[in-house]
Amino acid sequence: MLDALKKYFGFDSFRPLQREIVEAVIAKNDVFALMPTGAGKSLCFQLPAVLLPGVTIVISPLIALMKDQVDGLNAAGIPATFLNSSLDGREVYDRMQALERGEYKLLYIAPERFPVPGFLDFLERLNISLCVVDEAHCISEWGHDFREDYRNLRILRERFPNAPIMAVTATATERVLADILDQLSLRADTKIFRASFDRKNLLYQVWPKRGAMAQLAGYLEKKKGESGIVYCLSRDSTERMAATLKLEGHNAMPYHAGLEKNVRARTQELFDRDKVDIICATIAFGMGIDKPNVRFVIHYDIPKNIPAYYQETGRAGRDGLPSDCIMFYAPGDRQKYMQFFDDKTPEERTRSIQELDKLIDLAEINTCRRKSLLAYFGEAYPNANCGTCDNCLSTQNVETFDGTRLAQMFLSCVIRVDQKFGVVHIVDILKGSRGQKIDDFRHHLLSTYGVGSDYTKAEWKHYANEFRRQGLIVQDHDHFSVVKVTKKGWEVLKQGQSVMLTRPKAIERETSEAVDLPVTNRTLFEALRQLRRTLAEQQNVPPYVIFNDYTLKEIAARMPVDGQEFLAISGVGEVKAKQYGMQFLSAVRNFRKEHPDAVGIATVHHASREPKGGDSAFETLAFFRKGHTPKKIAELRKLATSTVSAHLASFLQSGEIASLDRLVESWKLTPIREAFEKFGYATLTDVKNHLGDAYSFEDLRYVRAFDEKKQTIASN
Repeated sequence: MLDALKKYFGFDSFRPLQREIVEAVIAKNDVFALMPTGAGKSLCFQLPAVLLPGVTIVISPLIALMKDQVDGLNAAGIPATFLNSSLDGREVYDRMQALERGEYKLLYIAPERFPVPGFLDFLERLNISLCVVDEAHCISEWGHDFREDYRNLRILRERFPNAPIMAVTATATERVLADILDQLSLRADTKIFRASFDRKNLLYQVWPKRGAMAQLAGYLEKKKGESGIVYCLSRDSTERMAATLKLEGHNAMPYHAGLEKNVRARTQELFDRDKVDIICATIAFGMGIDKPNVRFVIHYDIPKNIPAYYQETGRAGRDGLPSDCIMFYAPGDRQKYMQFFDDKTPEERTRSIQELDKLIDLAEINTCRRKSLLAYFGEAYPNANCGTCDNCLSTQNVETFDGTRLAQMFLSCVIRVDQKFGVVHIVDILKGSRGQKIDDFRHHLLSTYGVGSDYTKAEWKHYANEFRRQGLIVQDHDHFSVVKVTKKGWEVLKQGQSVMLTRPKAIERETSEAVDLPVTNRTLFEALRQLRRTLAEQQNVPPYVIFNDYTLKEIAARMPVDGQEFLAISGVGEVKAKQYGMQFLSAVRNFRKEHPDAVGIATVHHASREPKGGDSAFETLAFFRKGHTPKKIAELRKLATSTVSAHLASFLQSGEIASLDRLVESWKLTPIREAFEKFGYATLTDVKNHLGDAYSFEDLRYVRAFDEKKQTIASN
């Protein structure tokens, strides 16, 4: 078993649980494996496929994933193929013939192929040794990504009674697990394996959504050339985000379900092959992403629940190297999702809101985010400080204060309206707002009217979530989410029980470099990356199929001089050593000649995770408020003009900058707005071409940001 592990996969030892899972499969047990992204779950069925006679079938939800996995297996010397809708009839026929001749060890197929007439009969003619259901949570209605086609897989047990079934997923609660076991008719003695959900190499952060675009621009400026994903809530926002990032010099593309199928496939292929750095996507992008060197995943808009957050952030750092997971959050984000729940049944709506509230709790807590995230999946984190979330690092993004008086204000107001209204109305009363609803119910006459005017609506909504999380109030989601005071809340009102609250700090910090290689070795690493890219283009495969970043960093660190030292590198197997060893060793030798003082180091060291520096966007705002022009700010701060304009545009959108007076000449405003009316706000290029050289991209960006802010205010 270890010989095959080294020969085909290049590893000298197993990761946790891999050996036990492989042994259970070879012993013909049904297996359920719950393993986080990056834990090596694919190897748990790919290695048995090599060792078992016959063919292993892998049911996978996405065509792009199939191709990537098959490319990687063939590159490692394991014959594999796939059957899906991307192939024409002749290709399907040829591959089916080769399967009947026993030329492949693995076959990847999509679940929607099972109802195709004659397909199951074809599979029965093969010697099926193992049935694998990847992304198995899709079979459960209780999961966050249910797919009707997965229900067809119940037939696996009936048609292949002698083949073990293996179900694998990265996310599943106890309820989802039970549903998977039932739907696939797994045997009573199924071996169940649960790996830790802890992704130690991921840094979890929540940033306040104030000047969000400016904060994002400052972060990405330091990440140029690195791969990452920016998740947005809507299709339009992905396109606006990609267009904005392109203007700032980033290689970015949008991805959403509204794009043509071939466009989506091409976009993912470019991302896989390191020809596009940043994908701006809705949740349509990601399941089964096999790209190991995604260095950051950013949620510009919050996801709908913790399983979605965990799976989406799990696409970062699959190679085990440090990677960033950043979520922008504002207290009003919860309300954005409520409209999506309106068409659900009462039970589904209540469950969806409860799950969303758990995600919001994760965003607002001031304790360890890792501990809270793992607790959701039933795993206890043993340490008090994880060292890899923003709250546990020395510069927390929240502060704690005595909020007893605020709690009493809020609870008293709830009681005075007979516990018949929701959070938004309670906040309006506390703020002293005037509106039709306030007047109709004569709530402007209440003693609590206006007592909380010193705090913003956003702050009150944040505190209301804290009151709910601490058990002072509950929301009746079956009756318009009205707020009711709990027994614990009454104790605060009557007995003065103290309440501690948190509030976000305004300034965020940057993260450190991903890996601490000496400068000389870092130069070699970049040369190896270029060699990998060249080889990948020649072979028409993603670069990570050759070697992933972790392997390249180890080559750059150790600088092997012969085949034996090269084989000792993690991720280098016999097949890849034969196929690529000569080119990579030659690159190392040439580098040694050019750098005679360079020396190999024993291991790749991970850099410190301590935050450093201030927030670039807010420094720009400070200079602007002192009267400096954007051009002067760029000069003083030694930044690109596009970066400064992105900072300022974001502050226009957030309301921090309240006027266009110092940014755009007044005579330009009407023509710009008329052009936007004609061409839309999604792309600036058409508007710029229409208006001509008298108008700059900065002019357009400022007007768009300012007008979007006005539209947001109007809609609220």
